[in-house]
Amino acid sequence: MHPSYKLDTLVWMILEVASRNPSNPSFLHGLFESIAAMIREGAKVDPFLPFASAALQGDETVLHPYTWHVLAAAIEYSEISMARQLLQGLFTPQPWSSHDLVPALASFVEACLLRLLDLQDSTR
Repeated sequence: MHPSYKLDTLVWMILEVASRNPSNPSFLHGLFESIAAMIREGAKVDPFLPFASAALQGDETVLHPYTWHVLAAAIEYSEISMARQLLQGLFTPQPWSSHDLVPALASFVEACLLRLLDLQDSTR
């Protein structure tokens, strides 16, 4: 391993490769949990946002629940500009029709609401 690589750079590289062939759910789960933990510990979320956007628009629906969970962590622990846009897309029945997505979508909505309440409390 080249000494100039940082852990987060390696994780983003692994994510890019793994998302092309998401055939190992256990590996994906661990990878996305690692990304969420990195965000909770202060890693920049910006490198994840293009991937998240592409993953949610792509055909690999196996990545959707993981992506929503990481976006929930991003909302909870950092500022992301696309939060409002993502949240607005959830006010239709279509995203909620997949039972596999409901827990991830619920955690994302919860994170958005908690962030909104925190922002309101800080302005008082």
